[in-house]
Amino acid sequence: MESLFRNQLVERSLSPKLLYFKEVTSRISYSEWLFDSVDVDHDERWKTINRTAEELLTEMNVKERGYDFSLYRPR
Repeated sequence: MESLFRNQLVERSLSPKLLYFKEVTSRISYSEWLFDSVDVDHDERWKTINRTAEELLTEMNVKERGYDFSLYRPR
């Protein structure tokens, strides 16, 4: 993450929120990332992850928010 700041790809002021996001997402198991058994609308951890991700993307001026999860599911 330090290289993102050093290369000025991300503002250093976002460091605390990025570290928090990293900490929260590191608690998610591999199988949960596949979303097969997770109710992302009711699981409080996923609500926190989604809210924090939205805040970070907004602060980083990222406009495109689409993500095709089907590309990353095992076939």
